Amino acid sequence: LALVRPDGSICHEFTPRFPSQTSDISYGLTYIEGFDRYQYGYFDSPTPRSENGQGRIGIVEDKVNFSIEGGIFTGAFQLTLDVDNPNADIYYTVDDTEPTIHSTRYSNPISITTMSAVRARAIEPGKISGPVSGEYYVFLASSVQDFNSDLPLLVIDNFGKGALGDNDATTPHLFKSSVVGIFSPQLDGRSRLADTPEILTRAGAKVRGVSSSTFAKKGYAIEFWDEHNQDKSLPVLDMPADSDWVLYAPYYFDRAMIRNSLIFALSNQTGRYAPRTRFVEVFLNTDGGALNAGDYIGVYVLMEKIKRGEERVAVEKLDTTNNAEPEIAGGYIFKNDWLESGEIGWYTAMG
Repeated sequence: LALVRPDGSICHEFTPRFPSQTSDISYGLTYIEGFDRYQYGYFDSPTPRSENGQGRIGIVEDKVNFSIEGGIFTGAFQLTLDVDNPNADIYYTVDDTEPTIHSTRYSNPISITTMSAVRARAIEPGKISGPVSGEYYVFLASSVQDFNSDLPLLVIDNFGKGALGDNDATTPHLFKSSVVGIFSPQLDGRSRLADTPEILTRAGAKVRGVSSSTFAKKGYAIEFWDEHNQDKSLPVLDMPADSDWVLYAPYYFDRAMIRNSLIFALSNQTGRYAPRTRFVEVFLNTDGGALNAGDYIGVYVLMEKIKRGEERVAVEKLDTTNNAEPEIAGGYIFKNDWLESGEIGWYTAMG
């Protein structure tokens, strides 16, 4: 965010990025008397058309520390939390909701006995709450503790929030907060659910497609998230880092399961971009509790979502002011498909 003069020079800028914001709290500069300088700060009282200075408040910068990192577990354990700030209290949740002053105040170790998404933050009276930290604990039932494959394994667990896209007809394609774990083959060429996952992260997950969403084997979309539900780019199975991924479900039109992956691979080998793919075996747990054999949903193609990006479709972003060359020169992405909720498109005459 910057104030720019007509000649293009910068009068003032917030760099490298604008800081985290909180509802009903502003952020800006205030003049420090006696030091003849300005200082950044948060404010809880508006002062339109006058200098900032009234109501300047502090912010808690300390993150909560977890005694046990997230991962895969087969038995219960006690989790302890602590923060370096002696004036702050810790508030936490175990259901993936964001912790606030109204959440549970930490005082004793937390018993973790089943799938849990523990999120916590430090809160100090009179200051803006600290950043949210989270760890995610996936439990394996005895039926899958020895599960292994020569393919990578992918687990989606949405903390018992119910089927993705099926339980709400009015919003069938909204992302549901989840945890995604990805397990790579080890030195012996086998992937195991009991191994340490290559990735274990918060994510949004949803059913993908329109007509195909009615198939017995559904496709899914995954979007990696940070603690504020913003995109988080991660490399997956030797594919370049990004936040958006597709679980393509070969079904009626590709029972051999290789048609798309084969032609995509050939395209990339000739130097023309196509989505990179990896075959994976997938577990989807939507009813809570430990991951079990009944959560297995089959072999899928994990693939890159087609989108603008340096490692995806390398075209420049356009905005409404780009309406003449050279800004409009270059490549474009067109989607010839059904329109999903919120998408804008157009129709042409049939030739």
